[in-house]
Amino acid sequence: MDPAPAPTLEVLVEAEGEAATLRVRNRGEAVARVRTALKVEAREGEGWAPVEASLALRDDCEAAPPACRDLAPGAELEPPAWASGDAQCGCEGCVPLEGELRVVVESCAPEGHLPHRVASAPVRL
Repeated sequence: MDPAPAPTLEVLVEAEGEAATLRVRNRGEAVARVRTALKVEAREGEGWAPVEASLALRDDCEAAPPACRDLAPGAELEPPAWASGDAQCGCEGCVPLEGELRVVVESCAPEGHLPHRVASAPVRL
C-alpha cells in the first residue's frame, strides 16, 4: 500500500499532424511530487503497451531535468513540444510516434512502493 494519496493530476495532450504538446495540471489541494521521465503507451488490442520515447517534464532543452519535481496545487507544467519523433530536444535517428497514444505521468513513490499513474486521454498521431 502506498503511504501517499494519489495526486489529482490532469494530463492533456494535443496533437496536430506529427507534432504534439503536453500540459500537466495539479487539480488537487496538495503538492504533487511527479517523475519527470514520461511514459508513452500505444493502444495494442484492448490494452496499452509501452513505447520507447525520450519525453520529460522539463522547463527547456538546456538543462537535464531532475528525477522528480514538485507541482504546487493549481500549478501547470508545459514542457517543450515534440514533433516528428520520440524526443523533445534534438532528434538524431528519432522513431516516429504513430497511432493511438497516451502519455503517462507517475508519482515519485518512496522505495518499495509503486508509483501512482495518471494517463492522458488517447490521441492519434
